Amino acid sequence: MTLYNRAVDLGVRLGAAAAADASDALLAQGQILVTDLDRTSSQLEAAASIGDDLGGDSRPKPDAKAVTQAIGAFRAGLSRHGAAAFQHAPTGTLRDVAKQQRTATERWVLRAWRARLDDLTPHAALATSDRLHGSTTHRQRAENRRQKLARVRDLNPLLDAVNLQAELGDGAVADWLEAVAALDQDLGDMLEILDVARTQQSPTVRAALARASSVSGLPLDELTDELLAELRAADLEDQLVVRRV
Repeated sequence: MTLYNRAVDLGVRLGAAAAADASDALLAQGQILVTDLDRTSSQLEAAASIGDDLGGDSRPKPDAKAVTQAIGAFRAGLSRHGAAAFQHAPTGTLRDVAKQQRTATERWVLRAWRARLDDLTPHAALATSDRLHGSTTHRQRAENRRQKLARVRDLNPLLDAVNLQAELGDGAVADWLEAVAALDQDLGDMLEILDVARTQQSPTVRAALARASSVSGLPLDELTDELLAELRAADLEDQLVVRRV
């Protein structure tokens, strides 16, 4: 074989290899786009289902104008350039729009979840520090319920299903809502018990607890032996801590 023929043969082989590499690259970019679009579609469907479970009139709504424009530009690129369109700007724009829709959907679900939980947990807002005084058992149980309700309120059912199941048990949104309502009812029961116990405390103890819960706190020089004895008798001694101001 002459040097010329060898060069031609090598050129054909290199050209075929380059074409194959280009085809693989286009295929990979196309697969990324498909994955993004499938993920967005699945997320919108899941968000709509969660919205049904949460109740209310609103539902997540994609930005129809942005989606339509992005799809139109991408289809036009495919029509003109074929698979090479995966390397052009409209493909990146379509992926960006899909990501924007996912982000908007995630935020909508979290807002809707928080709003529903706020409706179901009226006692959570009442569990202020000045009410969490009394029996250690009841106080700790109330505080545990309050903290758990705060944690689950910040979880997103669309993204944090595993964590919500760990906090509220297996099941779906409807089951979690029932668990949240039960937690809030238990918190309300503990607050009522603590309130009853507080009414039985002496005026001196109630005043001391109010001072201790304030920003300035209860000065140590006002913690007399008599007051300390009353706090101990009411099972409140361990609830006071020394702090620097």
